[in-house]
Amino acid sequence: MNLKLKKTLKNEKIYHLEKDVRLMKRKEFSKYFTTKKNRIVLSRLIKNIIWQAYTRIKNGSEKPIDGNIRTFWYLWVKPVLSHLNDGNKVKTDPYHTMLSAFTEMIMDLRLFNYSDFGFTDENWENRRIGIKHPEIIVFSEKRGWFRFLRQIHKELDVSVLALGGIPSALTSEYTATHIKEKLTETNQSILLIGIVDYDPSGYIISHSFQKQLAVFGFNHSDLITIVNPKHYTQQKIDMFKFQLPRRQKTKTKKWMAKTNGINGEFYGLESESMPKDLIQKLITDIVLKEIASKP
Repeated sequence: MNLKLKKTLKNEKIYHLEKDVRLMKRKEFSKYFTTKKNRIVLSRLIKNIIWQAYTRIKNGSEKPIDGNIRTFWYLWVKPVLSHLNDGNKVKTDPYHTMLSAFTEMIMDLRLFNYSDFGFTDENWENRRIGIKHPEIIVFSEKRGWFRFLRQIHKELDVSVLALGGIPSALTSEYTATHIKEKLTETNQSILLIGIVDYDPSGYIISHSFQKQLAVFGFNHSDLITIVNPKHYTQQKIDMFKFQLPRRQKTKTKKWMAKTNGINGEFYGLESESMPKDLIQKLITDIVLKEIASKP
């Protein structure tokens, strides 16, 4: 174990536990995972559960998960929580805490990857990898666009993916892995073309996907989103614009500062409001221009 890893584990209070954490008693937890008031620190406990599962799967003493994140919950986390009998109400959702722990340990601490656990690639049906141009990725915010994306994949031979909302880091990891398998150059830059709503959520989704791909090896990427008021007539804007929710003031203000909304007003546009033939033309023009720019 290298010094950097040792330091990270020490800072996070992640231990190498010889005993299976699922067999430990309440008193044994006190040594590692409790406060001075003898309350379990849930986030620390779950990180240690994940780390033990990772090390045991890696050394072959435990089988890979061969399922999804919820399978991991039932195999590793729930048995521990069931045996705690803490008697205290948990203020945070343990399942959400587990998801956050995975994200932090993979995306921030870089301790391992989802694939190290043998997780199922859940979004594989909503993805196609291009043969000629795998490095060009056309993606949508909503899964309902996948039939359209398959046509784009067939005609332009690019990679396509329907995210289905906020991108899952697991999906991003597997997408990056499959694209790398098709690339002929290492450290190759990629082009992301997004069909997302013209609103704060669409902006967050597209940029989150870009950032996740960077974590998994694609540090150099350009991002273009298709749905934009500049592609609409004023009549169409008046027809389809919607007022942004007032309850998300901070998120909305940040988005307005970057995009100016619609003529400086707090309005957005749904991706479905743009005709598919126009979206297809815009994507085709971008892809052909990208291909022509390469030697």
